[in-house]
Amino acid sequence: MLKKKDSFDLFRLKRRVAKKILGQEVYFTSPEDLILSKLVWYQKTASSRHLEDAESILKVSGKKLDTKYLKQWAEELGVLEILNEYLE
Repeated sequence: MLKKKDSFDLFRLKRRVAKKILGQEVYFTSPEDLILSKLVWYQKTASSRHLEDAESILKVSGKKLDTKYLKQWAEELGVLEILNEYLE
């Protein structure tokens, strides 16, 4: 679901991940895009819950993550400093 038509939302839609659930194809946001969204929401709300969620996704997905993509978009979205704290 797109709430606004910005370039991040368009990329996020293109990168969605399809999974079969009960024989139906269901689409999910990629782990990278979910992390970025959580960091943006943290920046807007200062709710630590978003940071906890982002940290959990980082731990679970680990080396499977596309860190180049993450850093590129984090810089564009203004959350690179926060991301770098969790990547180190």
